[in-house]
Amino acid sequence: MTLLLTGFLHIPLWCGKNLTKIQWKKVDYLWPLVAAIGLMGTVSEVRSRVATDWAETEHTRAVTSLESINSYTVNQLKSYLCSGATGVEDDLVSKQSCSWFLDSAKYLESVRFNDLPNIGFESLPPITFSQSIIESDVIWLRGMFDNYKTQKQVYETTLQETKKHPLEEIFWYLSPYLICIAISVRVTKVSAELKLEKQQCNL
Repeated sequence: MTLLLTGFLHIPLWCGKNLTKIQWKKVDYLWPLVAAIGLMGTVSEVRSRVATDWAETEHTRAVTSLESINSYTVNQLKSYLCSGATGVEDDLVSKQSCSWFLDSAKYLESVRFNDLPNIGFESLPPITFSQSIIESDVIWLRGMFDNYKTQKQVYETTLQETKKHPLEEIFWYLSPYLICIAISVRVTKVSAELKLEKQQCNL
């Protein structure tokens, strides 16, 4: 397309018609502007695609955090605390703790992780017993939920970068043509100036 357009713009030169040197200098305002608009469309498309790739990565990280939380609650049901082994100081609190882990695991199993729901530690069943036995577990879960919220926020911010302004969409579709026009005009300008210099030398 660039070659065809360049050839078309050269037709007046072949027919002996040409602009003055000053007029061709004014063309220098045109072709960089056209090229810049074309490049704006290309840059916006690259930005959108890179952001899309990053958004997928951040989404995966957030989902992985939720899966880790879910796995942790399930694993605690198989731990020493809930295994029925002797040696636990407070059997009642132990049973209540295991019941809480079970309810938490059931709740998490009902959540669609891929949707990145707005959940946190407070979304789990309330702890209505002394949490001294599972205090370290609670701290870990709170930290993981905070980490999930941070990753979810990063994902949402990155997702916004994938969206393009309607003008950017138009520039993207037109960018190949605009860049071709800019190159063709530039090449034609060089040819015309060379022809002018040749004519001046022949005088």
